[in-house]
Amino acid sequence: MTLCYSENKPEKEKESIRMLSRMNADGIILMTNNEEIDAEVKDCGIPVVVVDRRIHAEGELAFVEADHYEGGKLAARHLIQCGCRNIVNISGPQKYSSARNRYRGYVDTCKQYGREVQNLECEYSFEQGQQVAEEILQKYPAVDGIISCNDMVAISVFKVLRRHGYQIPEDVQIIGFDNVALSHLMTPELTTIRQPIADMGKTAVQCIINYATGAEVTRVNKFPVTLIKRETTVIK
Repeated sequence: MTLCYSENKPEKEKESIRMLSRMNADGIILMTNNEEIDAEVKDCGIPVVVVDRRIHAEGELAFVEADHYEGGKLAARHLIQCGCRNIVNISGPQKYSSARNRYRGYVDTCKQYGREVQNLECEYSFEQGQQVAEEILQKYPAVDGIISCNDMVAISVFKVLRRHGYQIPEDVQIIGFDNVALSHLMTPELTTIRQPIADMGKTAVQCIINYATGAEVTRVNKFPVTLIKRETTVIK
């Protein structure tokens, strides 16, 4: 197995694909933030399984992804069931298919339950989360529920709210996404949406093995997500 780390740099990513192609690898499992990598995927000559995000290539063997649309719906619906009236969604960058689908799930749920759509876009980082949290307090002072694009952003939002004197979940309820280890180590423990990461990884590998052995390959593999209820939300 060869592991290539691109540091989120498109050129390094493209070179890694070209290198693996020259090595005649049995296949590539691609986790990318670069949705403009279709030419390299199409022309590399070996099977490519794309994990977590859709790209625009025609040469990929299969997709493996969580049901991000349902994740957005689950998060919004849970906060509504917890009594939240002013829910702000912190979406991931909309250039990513996963972020777009979660946002659609949030919007559709708001429309279904008569809630105003209130959204700010954010990179998947602790520092960006802090900046967006400050912006939420200025732009949406009546906020009582926040959906974060991932758990690290949720944790940064929590810290900013506490610094401003808010109690969690009494004043504002927070829900994250990913169920990282820190989500149940913080106090209060973070409510979040879980992706079945291990199962997704196994399926990606199995797609490559099936292709190599002539077995059937399922092109689109979508996995259900799960709401993990913890202490940053409470049904009132």
